[in-house]
Amino acid sequence: NFTAFPLKTGMRVKARVFSEVRYRTACNHTAAHIVNAALRQVFGDNTRQAGSDVDPVKFRFDYTAAKTPAAEEILKVETISNAAIAAGYKVFKMERPLADAGKFGAVTLLGEKYRDPARFVLINKGGWNDAKNRYSLELCGGTHVDDLAQLMVIKILKDSAVSRGVRRIEGAAGPAAVEYLTHIVSIAERAAFRLSTAPEEIDKRVEHLLENERKLRA
Repeated sequence: NFTAFPLKTGMRVKARVFSEVRYRTACNHTAAHIVNAALRQVFGDNTRQAGSDVDPVKFRFDYTAAKTPAAEEILKVETISNAAIAAGYKVFKMERPLADAGKFGAVTLLGEKYRDPARFVLINKGGWNDAKNRYSLELCGGTHVDDLAQLMVIKILKDSAVSRGVRRIEGAAGPAAVEYLTHIVSIAERAAFRLSTAPEEIDKRVEHLLENERKLRA
């Protein structure tokens, strides 16, 4: 946060990083890389990320798409993403010559300009000695976790159209995802109590009630 008085050349200031905010943001930022790689696995290498936004609550980014994804395809993206967490991948950050992006086939953002040397974010098990055997490699200057285990879980929250051929995916990872899932479970439990059923039977109970309503209206 900025103070009310203006900053001047030569003024001494103290910078403070709030570790919890940084950690939550890092979780969501690394998750964006994981989901981007999963999208490419599901929809092909022609899928390109076009801009992103991460904060302590969630991540979101736009991506190119030739068609509207089916719900099952988005679920597959989420499944692949969480499988990456379970696989035990590490996250390696290093500044390297920009020419290495082409050498290693690193993913870049549409329209983004990168300085040289550039910062590479590699997700794999063997580090740079095994860089070609990886889950993901992107050019990125943002904050990231060191181990995917820190993410705990990735939850896709929304996938929507932005314009023709461009979609936006939103999600959460780490503490933000746990909080979201806990909230959803709480809602399900309250709804189940009111419907006199178990949380896992809510859909069947609602369908039964809707069927009864349709019969009454017939």
